[in-house]
Amino acid sequence: MHAMPRILVLEDDESLRLTLGDALAIEGYDVLLCSGLASALEALENESVDVILTNVGRTPGDDIDTSRVTVLRQQAPLAKIVLFTGHAQANSLDLRELGIAAVLLKPADLEKLQAVIRDVLD
Repeated sequence: MHAMPRILVLEDDESLRLTLGDALAIEGYDVLLCSGLASALEALENESVDVILTNVGRTPGDDIDTSRVTVLRQQAPLAKIVLFTGHAQANSLDLRELGIAAVLLKPADLEKLQAVIRDVLD
């Protein structure tokens, strides 16, 4: 019996984090919610996940700061990483080089989120 895919949601905005968690749980996924990188890395030490849905930071120059992705990738090399960001620049990132499976731009509706997660899991 294959367990449901496990998704780690890393989002510092609490209401958004809970909304995302609910939307994924409704789909039947096993969801881990983390408010920050430190708690996400701690969770990943003990749990394997199939997908990491994460927002990204910004550099002082207002560029996307993908350092979080690099750290998550090192901690969970097999997980698919989906960036969830309001940063339009995300579309110009080299996803393959960064090891990112997909980009979901905010504000995204929950159906779009569920579709992207299904895609990366296929």
